Amino acid sequence: MSDTQNPISPNELKDLGNIRGAEYSYPERLKQIHSMADVMHKTARSWGYSQIDGPTLQPVEFYSVKSSEELLADGYYVSSGDRTYMLRPEITPTVAYMLAGVEKQLSFPVRWYSDPQIYRNERPQSGRRRQFGQFNLDRFDLEPLTGEARALADAEVIGEAINTLSTFGLTSDDVVMRVNSRAVLERAFDVMGINERNVRDGLLGVIDAKEKLPEDIFVEKAVGTGISNEQTVLLLTWLNIRDFEQIANSDVYKSVAQTAEYQELALVLQFLGDQGYAEYAAYDPVIVRGLGYYTGTVFEAFDKQPERSMKRSILGGGRYDQFTKKFGGKLEVTGVGFGIGQVPLEILLKSRDLLDESAMPGPDIYIAVQEVENDDVRKDRLATIARIAKSYRAQGKSVVIDASIASDGEARLKNQLNTANKLDALSALIIDEAKQQIGLKDLESGNQHTSTYEQFFEVHN
Repeated sequence: MSDTQNPISPNELKDLGNIRGAEYSYPERLKQIHSMADVMHKTARSWGYSQIDGPTLQPVEFYSVKSSEELLADGYYVSSGDRTYMLRPEITPTVAYMLAGVEKQLSFPVRWYSDPQIYRNERPQSGRRRQFGQFNLDRFDLEPLTGEARALADAEVIGEAINTLSTFGLTSDDVVMRVNSRAVLERAFDVMGINERNVRDGLLGVIDAKEKLPEDIFVEKAVGTGISNEQTVLLLTWLNIRDFEQIANSDVYKSVAQTAEYQELALVLQFLGDQGYAEYAAYDPVIVRGLGYYTGTVFEAFDKQPERSMKRSILGGGRYDQFTKKFGGKLEVTGVGFGIGQVPLEILLKSRDLLDESAMPGPDIYIAVQEVENDDVRKDRLATIARIAKSYRAQGKSVVIDASIASDGEARLKNQLNTANKLDALSALIIDEAKQQIGLKDLESGNQHTSTYEQFFEVHN
């Protein structure tokens, strides 16, 4: 369609490009994003994890398999022919699909991480956007696993998450990793006499939202799932147990402490202590995670002083069993993983002055030329400068060539050096074509070393 058929003014285009919940990232901004990513990637690799990635567009069925209704409702959908796709609202189904496709070629446990862009059509607010980066890490094992082996794997993944936060400089005074188990909650439901699967699933969503709701509204929503007033009282009693060892001493719930599920979570907490992360971790029965595929240990990290940053979680994850079979896998695979959203992490780091906000480093070398009026002298300029730039880049240095070197008029050195300083260049390489000399000037100290073309190219060839 031509512009005359559907004219759009520059102001209209400017307004259309202002996409709420998305971001245009300029170089300084990307430096901050990459500095956070570098920490997460290096920490993951130090624990033996390798990076993967997948398509941004995925079949909608990937997320209807076991994701929450809320996630499906907030998706961005793309139709092509008779197929419907989603811009990925999370990456766990993608990872499960990838694993299922090559599971027989892998050596377990498999340790993978990814750093994708995620898309959710939610209302933008503090700590939440419609497009955002999310670092993800997953470990996969083959069943059967003993409870001890499963707890050790869970503690490894949670430990890696805590290690990532601590590497940024966050201490146990700053953040807490709140840990629970869906499997333990199932045994508590047994005690409460809540047996219907649909009621239990409904309660998971209500419990997940508990801290955002006044107690009377929470009770109303809990009763709305189909439980009795007596069961509601029992549920509140359970959710108010914040010391894990109190379960064994509870008149109502001491039988839960005799279950294998309880013993497994006890081992997770013990192993976190063995790794030196006990001060970061705390049992919390309210942590259940909203996504439907979690089956065991679940965890979320929060700011201990939310007034400094935000109340929402910084990261979250948990165990999910047999998920790869939903994508054609044949092996008995169990996984545990987590995701860290870039936006809440950035808010948290800023609140502690831990975000790298230093200016981007300028180029190592800025190539400038001394003024020259002789066309015969100038004619070989580009070849000489290209040769010099190639030599420095081969040494791993960044090089910028002043634009005026291709000018037919005079190339004014003063203007070139002003540009070099504006770019925060470390050094200026000043080429004097008339004298066949090259000077390397340190732009911070002002010191300059000069050599002839012959001397320079003896070293830079």
